[in-house]
Amino acid sequence: MDSLHYLQQPLPCLVLRASSDIIRARIQALAELAGIDIRLAGPTDTSHSGVLLFEEEYGMKVPSIRASFHPSYASYFAEGSLVLDVEEEAGDILELMIAAGATSRGTVIGLLGSHGGVGTTTLACTLAHIVSAADATQSIALMDCDPLSTGIETWCGLSTPGINWADLSEKTGTLVPGRLAKALPGRGNLHVLSADERAGMPVRGELPSRAITALSQSHDMTLMDFPRSIVMDNTELLSWCDTLILVTDTSPHAVPGSRRTLAFLKEHYPQIPLILAVNRVSGGAQAASIAYDIGVDTIAPIRLARTLTKDLEHGVPLGERHRSGMYKDIARLATMLEGC
Repeated sequence: MDSLHYLQQPLPCLVLRASSDIIRARIQALAELAGIDIRLAGPTDTSHSGVLLFEEEYGMKVPSIRASFHPSYASYFAEGSLVLDVEEEAGDILELMIAAGATSRGTVIGLLGSHGGVGTTTLACTLAHIVSAADATQSIALMDCDPLSTGIETWCGLSTPGINWADLSEKTGTLVPGRLAKALPGRGNLHVLSADERAGMPVRGELPSRAITALSQSHDMTLMDFPRSIVMDNTELLSWCDTLILVTDTSPHAVPGSRRTLAFLKEHYPQIPLILAVNRVSGGAQAASIAYDIGVDTIAPIRLARTLTKDLEHGVPLGERHRSGMYKDIARLATMLEGC
């Protein structure tokens, strides 16, 4: 992944110094599309600076701004400034905003099963629900990264319709972060990019990277539900993760499968912190024993919800059984991720 995504970003993405209501309204609308925060300042207020600075140009025949990037980002963006008409050159303004947004992104969490059938998608959907419900001010995205998936929308109990992987293509062009988020099916502050019966995430091409770029810019946290084949098909996506959750269970394949996957991750991504989520355990002691055999220190034991299969058959969204042991365990996992 481009090193730009690893920049520390103490500055707001965008600062607008303007007094014109027209300019303020236009720029705020474009910033919403770009999925970036905007800080409004008075025309003479120089106490605020951002990655990208827009200043109203007075004395022009049409509403215009002068755009410039902060000197700290001169290595990545052109120096100097340019004047743009907020009506006629909105597309150019939007491109500048998206470029500024690339300097900052939310937390990206990857979930990867150690072998087939360990409940990775169940965990991902439940975790997405719990994290989004915990704080309505935080925007959460869930990205279905399985090329063979037939969809996870019903598992999440989404209340609004939207586009899926099949509606996107390499010819789609730039995925504008805020616009993509609004187009996805959602539930409150949770947005899901899912497969459906038409297609899943493409194995080849740039579309998956463009999608996570857009989602991570417009959401405080993005969860990526990986199939095990990701280690062979698209390892670039793994490099986006700030934390990886390796999901295993108590089956006979748990320890050898987890050891092999862990060896791959340590060889290729030693810098990414890893949490071992052990599904379907009776308690913490059983999870600790499995984690010891695998060689992982950070553990998240997750008990089995006895009504899980029936809930899914009857269309009960994951994350609705607040009193279940599984829900409480995944809520604790969500707390562990707060510092990531």
